[in-house]
Amino acid sequence: MNKIAILGGNLLSLCMAHTILDNTDSVEIHIIENKAEIGLMGEYPGIIKKWPIFPKHWISNLFSQTPSATDTAIRHSWLVKAMAIQLSDRNTHFHLRTKILENLDNELKLSGAGYLGKTTLQFDRVFDNTVQLKNSESWNGGICLATQAPKFGIQGKRNDGTIEIWWKDNEDKTNNTQWIQKMKWQGTNPENVIDFQYKTGTKNAREYIDTIIHL
Repeated sequence: MNKIAILGGNLLSLCMAHTILDNTDSVEIHIIENKAEIGLMGEYPGIIKKWPIFPKHWISNLFSQTPSATDTAIRHSWLVKAMAIQLSDRNTHFHLRTKILENLDNELKLSGAGYLGKTTLQFDRVFDNTVQLKNSESWNGGICLATQAPKFGIQGKRNDGTIEIWWKDNEDKTNNTQWIQKMKWQGTNPENVIDFQYKTGTKNAREYIDTIIHL
């Protein structure tokens, strides 16, 4: 049984873990996250071009946030939470509020919740999905009612009737919109976040699976 660690509890990591488990049961997956919870903490872009995107068995109940075929946005934090719940049901180990002190030859020195002081865990493979993309820009985001939506920015419609909007930090957009929620994000293009992380996560997972199949 291969023991792998995935650093970061983001969408890319969750897609990677699900894809690995879809293709082999000879792995033990550990997802290590510095935050206290996967999902529901902070908000990232949820713009989508279509739904569904992911296999049904990857996601638990999204309740009111489940997109219809005509919706163009999903609440990112709820999506991540729902995917993490399914991974937990698939026996994935989550280490929350946990810091990586050192990574040396797939041996991780950890500190945080659940550990008295520090501990060291040995893995067959470590994937670090916490690295910030180069050339990222600052974006402002906001959630408002459809009747309040301004005419600027990258927009998507959620199933709950709200509109998700993103615009660049250097764009001065003064308006009378009554925001339900305001957000900040660092990245290149909020339109591509979910699609990019899904495709990258599955691609990286399949490349890893190919290596263990040919051993």
